[in-house]
Amino acid sequence: MRKIRLSKLVVAALIVALLGSCLPWLGGTSAYAATPVNPNATQAVQNVLNYFDTVQTNNQIISGQYVRGQNYGYLETDHLYNVTGKYPAMIGYDLLYNVTNAADLAKWRSFIVDHATDYWKKGGLVTLSWHETNPLDTTADAGGWNSVISSMSQADFDLLTTPGTTLYNKWLAHIDTMAGYLKSLRDQGVVVLWRPYHEMNIGFWWGGKSAASYKKLWQNMYDRYTNYHGLNNLLWVWAPGRDDNNAVTSNHYPGSSYVDLGGADIYTQARGDAKFTNGNSELASVLGNKRYGLSEVGLLPLESAVQSNFDYTWFLTWAIGWADNQFYGYPAANGPGNDTYTIQTFYSNAVTITRDEVPTLGRTLFSESIIFKDAMNGYSAAGVSPSNWTTVTTGGTVTVQNVPTVGLATGPDRSMKINKTSTTNAATAEKTFTPQTGIVTFKATLRTEDANWKDFIIYDSSSRAALHIGLQGNYIKVYDGATTLSSIEPITTGSWYDIKVILNTDTKKFDLYVNGAKIANQLGFKNSAASDVSRLKVGVAGDTTGILYMDNVFITK
Repeated sequence: MRKIRLSKLVVAALIVALLGSCLPWLGGTSAYAATPVNPNATQAVQNVLNYFDTVQTNNQIISGQYVRGQNYGYLETDHLYNVTGKYPAMIGYDLLYNVTNAADLAKWRSFIVDHATDYWKKGGLVTLSWHETNPLDTTADAGGWNSVISSMSQADFDLLTTPGTTLYNKWLAHIDTMAGYLKSLRDQGVVVLWRPYHEMNIGFWWGGKSAASYKKLWQNMYDRYTNYHGLNNLLWVWAPGRDDNNAVTSNHYPGSSYVDLGGADIYTQARGDAKFTNGNSELASVLGNKRYGLSEVGLLPLESAVQSNFDYTWFLTWAIGWADNQFYGYPAANGPGNDTYTIQTFYSNAVTITRDEVPTLGRTLFSESIIFKDAMNGYSAAGVSPSNWTTVTTGGTVTVQNVPTVGLATGPDRSMKINKTSTTNAATAEKTFTPQTGIVTFKATLRTEDANWKDFIIYDSSSRAALHIGLQGNYIKVYDGATTLSSIEPITTGSWYDIKVILNTDTKKFDLYVNGAKIANQLGFKNSAASDVSRLKVGVAGDTTGILYMDNVFITK
């Protein structure tokens, strides 16, 4: 159990000293040296496993966030950056079970591979799960969630885990398909914390049968992926559920030769729930000297308990309302989720490792520089003019307001309010910055209070519009080229939307994301002559009135 709290400064000094002497995450030996269960595991796998040892030794915890849905992008991780200024160290995806057709499924799985690779190359860690559909189905992946939770008799499960049977061969074809995506990650050098067949002790999916047959299922997959497919980029994570009725026991444990890391999936109503303590001691008992984490978590535990009482090495907060119930709304079940203040406090705590603090682990990382950022919380009080911006208020006001009102350690969470009260003149805010070329990313959180037109425009240094987005009626609208205006995403007045635009001044194209989902791909600049980007302008259209809120503005390259 952890008994020492270390500041980030002390932790950093210890890590530097440790790396300078023996570089344990590069494969050196230490008191906590770990060996992957796959003898052919890559050096990168060894580096990550050793890093988990270092994290545990330093009484820290790796932050992680699961990203939801079929329109996989960054979704919750982008939102966490907006509200904390940090990306989680680990991103988690599920390799899907429920889309309209096979072509869509292949597209979204490939999308996951691309985004996971990008996150790895930017310094993050990657974990993947898979809610596999029932192999009894005539066509793999056809049954969606209902197939995942459908039943299978013990007799059929025994056939499925017996090589040579028809059912075994169907299962084999299914997991071989998934291996192709894991190979793509392997070929990009991405280490994956692979978490298949989780919560087996709770029995919500088709494999909730005898412990002996479950172990065979796991071992069969391990053998196929390791010895046939050569997936030497995987760390195998065994993750039972821990709820009021199910403890973590060795009954379903596949064996120390088949598991690198352990985890517990815990959802609770209270941050001080005893399930956190019990899960910690139960995992330690089953796993011995292997490291373990909160492989899924709804409500985060108390920071003080993480610092003093637990040996969890990472956490993976589940999606939407569990990530931030004040932005996404409360989850329908399994606890209240975390509010914005809890997330901000946890991410700023010395115990929590974010993506910028993860060592390179032998990787060559993709760098990203911040050109401008404004979370609107640095201003002196509500009602003041946002001094980081140039404002025009001949037709209204531009002020900082306590909207949304979320308590922070340093004060309320503020946003910019553009309130145009006249149908003539202007109410706008602009930010001019050094002209940028190449690929530039713009992020902002927007909220319109009415159906009238609102502008979000990016100009070049000669005042030519590269991008023009409008919020009008019940839609986000965008120009593709000079004249084509399309309604591309429905919205609701009074709701916040995370907007991200990735522009390329070389190709004169851009991609548009809303709440992390890509909704526009490679649209053309409004003015094809725009040669750079140097100014962002937001406001209410000149011939109307209305209110627009804006928060969490980030411009990066």
